Amino acid sequence: MFIKKGSRGSLVRKIQEKLLIGVDGKFGSITEEAVVLFQNMNALPATGIVDDTTWLKMFGTLPSSTTSVPPKTDGTIIISPSDTPFNPDQCICQNGLSNEAFIRCFYPERVGRKDKFGNPLPEPKLFSHVNMKDFPAVRNTPLSVFLQELNACFTRYEISNCKRKAHFLAQIWWESDHFNTLQEYASGEAYNPGKRADAKANGNTEPGDGPRYKGRGGMQLTWKNTYKRYQQFLDQNIPGTTYDVVNDPYSVSGNLFLAFDSAGWFWTHGKLLNNGSVINLNKLADEINTDRISILVNGGGNGKKERRLITQKLLNLFNASKCIHQ
Repeated sequence: MFIKKGSRGSLVRKIQEKLLIGVDGKFGSITEEAVVLFQNMNALPATGIVDDTTWLKMFGTLPSSTTSVPPKTDGTIIISPSDTPFNPDQCICQNGLSNEAFIRCFYPERVGRKDKFGNPLPEPKLFSHVNMKDFPAVRNTPLSVFLQELNACFTRYEISNCKRKAHFLAQIWWESDHFNTLQEYASGEAYNPGKRADAKANGNTEPGDGPRYKGRGGMQLTWKNTYKRYQQFLDQNIPGTTYDVVNDPYSVSGNLFLAFDSAGWFWTHGKLLNNGSVINLNKLADEINTDRISILVNGGGNGKKERRLITQKLLNLFNASKCIHQ
């Protein structure tokens, strides 16, 4: 099996239905990006091509025959995403983000699947990467526990409509490597003074500050000055708080509340522009300014295509055009 960009037919339609994107039987750029997204989420080589391995991961068994048409050479076919909303009559804000909705968004291959005994699959566990081994309190977090924290974060930081929720979720999904980790994979040595010209300006003045204040939490909080600003916010908003993210930056990786409260804080209070002012990313989400959000969150805008694709998918699934909080 070798289904790729330019292929057509019933198997392409089946792939599109599985990936919850527009179904027209034509393997274009959006389908290719959705396949890459699926492959990344399932630790497969991100080729954008549906071979036997990717098909088996999607459906469990290979089809009896292949009916897709070989790739055409007359240009790229672009199709628009048209995911079916969870509810055609209302938006996701009516009921919050449930386990079922989250699985359909991020683990579509699990929808309707049962184990070999016919029982529903157990709920996913998040933040399971080996680099989380030193944080047993959050490693393998059950989905239901994570969603309690996430929905509380939505409330605290006025991530209150479908556009805001879709953009915030897309960003933390990418920043956490698809909900696999709450700390940057790199050592952080690159953030040490002498390694980067802007290290001292961002508060990393001592050797070892790079690893201590590398990316942590759902939005990958980085730099000592950022941790200081977040601590000031905690002191002002949680009287008598015992949290101390400056002296214990590892807690932003190892405490589920801090991991996502810091993400919400960054989203609304933490991002500084070049002129020193703070930008509330909720406002950009209201405008569906996805690419600018990606650049502001990540700096270089790494993964911009993936972020754009998953955001559009979530907007469609959430039925954002009918959001009750427009």
